[in-house]
Formats: sequence, structure tokens, C-alpha cells
Amino acid sequence: MSLPYVKSQIIFDVAAATETKNLDTEFERCQLVVLQMETVGFSGTIDIQGKLSDLSSWVNVPYIRQDALALQTPAVAQLSLTTDTATKVYQILGFWRRFRVVMTWSAGTIHMAAAGSSSANLFPRVIKT
Repeated sequence: MSLPYVKSQIIFDVAAATETKNLDTEFERCQLVVLQMETVGFSGTIDIQGKLSDLSSWVNVPYIRQDALALQTPAVAQLSLTTDTATKVYQILGFWRRFRVVMTWSAGTIHMAAAGSSSANLFPRVIKT
């Protein structure tokens, strides 16, 4: 029996510019990866991308699920937001070896963090810097 593995990472810390951030390679050990996004007047797009192997190309993850919704319907992992002010949590669905987040910024600010676990019973807390 192996010990559960957990990982967390700040992706964007009150970002107000177009950026691409790769998630740490340790996330490939996680069976469950979630992204938490806090926005204030944010307008722009967020693409959640993945690689199936180190040799493959980056592609948009086909499905994510937004937690805390009454109806849990998977959505395509490209978010287009207009003056959004909210806190949202997304679970990445499917197996992906590597992850990155591509943000195209138009206005407002965004804070985004990732957390992953090899067990749903043990999950890290992401602290804002």
C-alpha cells in the first residue's frame, strides 16, 4: 500500500495580462486534479490544455466539470468570461499526463490555483500568496 500523494500550485496570482502557465510535472501522479478560479471583473478566455504523453501536442482538454452546480454536465475546457466576478472550482476529467492553462486577458483580475491528489480522501489546501 502506498501513501496518498497531494500537490498544489498557484497558477495566476491576481494576474492582469495574457499568460500561459504550465502546471508542475508532479500533477501527472494525481488521479484527481481541480482548478479554483477567483475573478473580479474578469473578461477574457481560459483554455485548460493537456498532453497525453510527452511527445504529443497540447490540446484543449475535452471536458471539465464545474463543482457546486445542481446539474453536473461536463463542459468543454475553454471558458469565455465577460466581466465575471465569482469563485469557481473545476474538476479536470480524463487522464492527462501534463497540464497548462492559457489565459487571454482583456480586463479585470484573476487568481487561479490547482490542487491534485492520488486519493479523493486526502486533498491539499491552496493558500493565496
